[in-house]
Amino acid sequence: MKRLIYLALSLSCLTASVQTTYAQAVSPAAELNTLTLNFSQMSPHVGDDIWMAVIETGTMTEVGRSHAVGDLVFVMEIPGILEDGKSYQVDFFADENKNGHYDPPGADHAWRLQIEDAQGDETLAFSHEIAFTDIEWKHRLRLALTGMAANTGQEMVLYVRDLGTGNYLDTVSVDAIPSDEFTMDSYVIGPGGSYMLDFYADLNGNGLYDAPPVDQAWRILSGTTVGDLQLDFSHNQDFTDIFQPAGISGEAETLRVRVYPNPASTSLQISTDSEPGSTLSLSILSPTGAVLSRTEARGTDVLNLDIGYLPEGIYILRIESDSGRSITRFIKQ
Repeated sequence: MKRLIYLALSLSCLTASVQTTYAQAVSPAAELNTLTLNFSQMSPHVGDDIWMAVIETGTMTEVGRSHAVGDLVFVMEIPGILEDGKSYQVDFFADENKNGHYDPPGADHAWRLQIEDAQGDETLAFSHEIAFTDIEWKHRLRLALTGMAANTGQEMVLYVRDLGTGNYLDTVSVDAIPSDEFTMDSYVIGPGGSYMLDFYADLNGNGLYDAPPVDQAWRILSGTTVGDLQLDFSHNQDFTDIFQPAGISGEAETLRVRVYPNPASTSLQISTDSEPGSTLSLSILSPTGAVLSRTEARGTDVLNLDIGYLPEGIYILRIESDSGRSITRFIKQ
């Protein structure tokens, strides 16, 4: 699963056949343009819910989403999402079976249009057709946070985990909490799934996760989802150590270790205070404590540990030597 990192700061509403629209927050330095999609001959879907998502194909990141109630002729528009020189796919579907969520054609009707090398505002025209595409629509999971004034300016990170498989599906982060109230969005959930949301504010500002109370961390469960889902959270003192692995919680940490970069994509650089030439045992564990790999190395100033083979997610690095033991969490991206 590609790591998605973005923050939806606001929800704006436009009127076009009862249209609601929101767009991803992006750098103000980028000059962004409007996408307009003109629908015609949509008589099969008058009164149906129509959903549209715009995805930047270079990173497969969703940059905007819109909803409207279908009419014979209508318009859907998302301002401030298209960047010159980039390409996009425009996915949209009509809720033909009226069950409130996406189903592959022909239960629902779905289509995909392409924008290659966008330049300025783009306008697309679509007339109803039966050449459907399974767009594999992902529903939006929104975490709506309130009471966060004391954490303003701190980094916030959200992890979305599939409770059915145990896999981490998405990581969403914001460099600085903008205000007392804000939202974080992920697009990885599907109907019938159940998810765990782990999130923390980097209270001590070191750029890493530290167990509470050094940082503030929380966990909430989604229950079984149907379509788009919003979970509301109000700041509280009921913290959870979201990375506490099973089976190693009682291990004393007596070895000083620095692991960087974190997150990392290909390798970790590891420095310890172990004696030069001493034998180190390095184990990578899953978040639940299962040992995934184990290797030995000689103590040096800096060790290089390959993690390129690991899927994206959260892991625990356990290091043992004659000098002691250390438990460190890291993120493979």
